[in-house]
Amino acid sequence: AADEATEMQRLVVLVSATFEGESTPGAGGAGIVFAATAERMYIATAAHVVRDMGRAATAVEVQSSAGGPSVRAQVVQFDDKDLDLAVLVVDQPRKAGLGIDKLPFARLAAADSGRRGDPVFMAGRRGERLSINVTPDRVSTVSGSTIAFETNFIVQGFSGGALFNDRWMLLGMIVRDNPPEGEARAM
Repeated sequence: AADEATEMQRLVVLVSATFEGESTPGAGGAGIVFAATAERMYIATAAHVVRDMGRAATAVEVQSSAGGPSVRAQVVQFDDKDLDLAVLVVDQPRKAGLGIDKLPFARLAAADSGRRGDPVFMAGRRGERLSINVTPDRVSTVSGSTIAFETNFIVQGFSGGALFNDRWMLLGMIVRDNPPEGEARAM
């Protein structure tokens, strides 16, 4: 399971956004790589990570969860506010120092596979690093595409990060990071 956790964390990146009137990025969040070629890497994140009170970020940067330099990303789409989804693109990810080889895209859980009481693991931003819980938290409710889970582990910064089941398959993207409960959208 430790090897699977290490493999899956490669899909999670740290996201930082700078807004008008700021000179440095704010607290930021995380994102999930969902496609990558030598030309482009595509990342899903929670829209509120790159939008502040309706303002779009003036600059967005991503960093591999393994460390390395931060690189510029473009926000290519904001979807419906209720969905809370933004798509980021990084051009030439390999040249930018982001690993794209053999990313585990095939480990997506079935959208309806989460059940009340199921163990879950979260990967998100804690300060300037990626953090993943060691002891599983538990799903509290599943309603449509929303997975609520009980947690005292996550902090602000996990938004846009990944929610995994106990087989280290991607269940969803975290959109709310307020203990004692978090919320994710099923992928």
